[in-house]
Amino acid sequence: MDFGRITLLVYAFLMVVGGVIGYANKKSVVSLVAGLASALVLLIAFKMAQNNPKGGLAFGAFLAFLMAGNFVSRYMKTHHFMPNGLFGIVSVVALLCLVAATLQAKS
Repeated sequence: MDFGRITLLVYAFLMVVGGVIGYANKKSVVSLVAGLASALVLLIAFKMAQNNPKGGLAFGAFLAFLMAGNFVSRYMKTHHFMPNGLFGIVSVVALLCLVAATLQAKS
């Protein structure tokens, strides 16, 4: 399995973990649903990347871009590192990895 697809799997797993932790700590159903939904869409990108590496990885990078924007903007408003700052960093790292993987992927 290539680096980009591994990145998608790890990122999806972290989204699930974040949602479950949000639910466990604050009883936030929104966190749980958002974490599971994000992971599901990232797994769709993973599946797409199996047949069309460039397209699937680019879709994953787009998702990471959207999530990074969401988490970073929420961090800027609240200044709470958990979860917004942490997942902002995770999303930016995932974005950079997925952009690099997309550029290296063969169509």
